[in-house]
Amino acid sequence: MATFAPKNGHCSDAFKPLMEIWMKLKEAPKGLIDWYAERRTRVSEKNKIEIYEDIKAFEKRVQEWHARTKYIQFSIMDYQEAFDLAKEGDHLL
Repeated sequence: MATFAPKNGHCSDAFKPLMEIWMKLKEAPKGLIDWYAERRTRVSEKNKIEIYEDIKAFEKRVQEWHARTKYIQFSIMDYQEAFDLAKEGDHLL
């Protein structure tokens, strides 16, 4: 999705935690960055410089993907339901 960056898109998956990440990416990217940073520092045994660099790299990717997912609607649903919503000319990824 973020690579394709459609001007009008719909993304879905039945796995709620995955879709919540995508929704957070679109609606509140800073919250996603903070969530990642908090977990990264709690579980990491790396030194502080490596942790900081990892978080900065993640932040950069989130900002980039946030822009690319601006026009995508995210839903929690089975792929069969999503296919039923597709119309002629839609790209199914």
